[in-house]
Amino acid sequence: MLQSRIGKACKLLIHTNALISVISDQCGFNNISNFNRRFLMIKGNTPKQFRKSIKAPSPL
Repeated sequence: MLQSRIGKACKLLIHTNALISVISDQCGFNNISNFNRRFLMIKGNTPKQFRKSIKAPSPL
């Protein structure tokens, strides 16, 4: 269940410009702190870091 919620969050982080707090709420997390903690546990970085790494241009 947690994996699917984090997966949905990843898709939203990649494909939308929604605020992380909005994504957290859409994925069923009670608060942003819990979302950040769970995301970090599963993905190894925070939602903000994840989004930044996806949007960053690849080095040549």
